[in-house]
Amino acid sequence: MPSGPPTFEIYVDDDRYAVPTLHLIAAEDEARAREIADRLLNENAHHLGAEVCFEDQVLFRSGSYALAPRAKPSRQENPHPRAERLFDMGSGRAGSIA
Repeated sequence: MPSGPPTFEIYVDDDRYAVPTLHLIAAEDEARAREIADRLLNENAHHLGAEVCFEDQVLFRSGSYALAPRAKPSRQENPHPRAERLFDMGSGRAGSIA
């Protein structure tokens, strides 16, 4: 059974939001994924940058991401340290906000 075209991730820097907007797109190849990223970037004045990734590898950056690449938190880091204090996963008990 054919698996279809590969899925690329496009992160768009939109000045209306604090976090990038993620677009999952199926494209024949990297060149087509870049074309789609360029189209996304140019279709709205709020779109400041785009980053194209495939299998966790950055392939292309443009606009604001070319100037200052998007920072990805390490998988080891806890992106929500405060949540750890609110709920102790080990004991299953709620904690307090310190």
